[in-house]
Amino acid sequence: TPPLLESLDSFLDEDTMGLPNRVILMQQSPTMYPNFYVFDSRQMIEVAKNAMAKDREEHISSNIESGTGIISRTNEKDQDPDLVFLRTNHSPLFSITKYFDPVPEMAGVKRELVFYKRNDGVQLNANLFLPPNFEVGRDAPLPCIFWAYPREFKNAEFAGQNRDSPYRYVKVNRSPLYWLARGYAILDGPLMPIIGEGDAEPNDTFVEQLVASAKAAVDYVVEKKISEPGRICIAGHSYGSFMVANLLA
Repeated sequence: TPPLLESLDSFLDEDTMGLPNRVILMQQSPTMYPNFYVFDSRQMIEVAKNAMAKDREEHISSNIESGTGIISRTNEKDQDPDLVFLRTNHSPLFSITKYFDPVPEMAGVKRELVFYKRNDGVQLNANLFLPPNFEVGRDAPLPCIFWAYPREFKNAEFAGQNRDSPYRYVKVNRSPLYWLARGYAILDGPLMPIIGEGDAEPNDTFVEQLVASAKAAVDYVVEKKISEPGRICIAGHSYGSFMVANLLA
């Protein structure tokens, strides 16, 4: 069973001290469509209290093993705890939604979080989607669409951070992904960071960095035999379309 990806949506009610009694969590996994559930959060609050009272690093390790529900991002005893819901270990009180996949025919779509580097060493990543039944190495390379959007950063390390989870359900619910049904590979959200460290402004080298990021993505899909030169296009919305115009120029 793949791990559940759980995210806190909202508090339903609180006790007299302002702590939540019931919370709404969204649960999903690569094989489970996202839905919303109500959980009794008092057990998770108790775990949090214990984590604050004990050595956090030891407590976090033991709770990750047992899946008791909350970890702390901070490890120093003199810091305020930064608590996040990690994993529930009990059943929901009830479900709020019963959504199902509207396109079960695309359930075989493969999604992989891939990583590669730009020529200046900046770490990049993207979501690679492949059509059902396609096997890399066995089948001929596919036409490929990059769907991207540039973002500005003042730090190269932040620019290369991973902002996604491999435990998300693959929802074919956005226009770029519809091309999977036509036999295209989709590189969704390849990072296009525009970095200006120190006194430099990101847009000082906007085009150069766009080209470097796009070339790194092309090199990745070609090297992995997912696609091939001459069969790759790039698209985007709003600032993403501005990016495309600059790349074409």
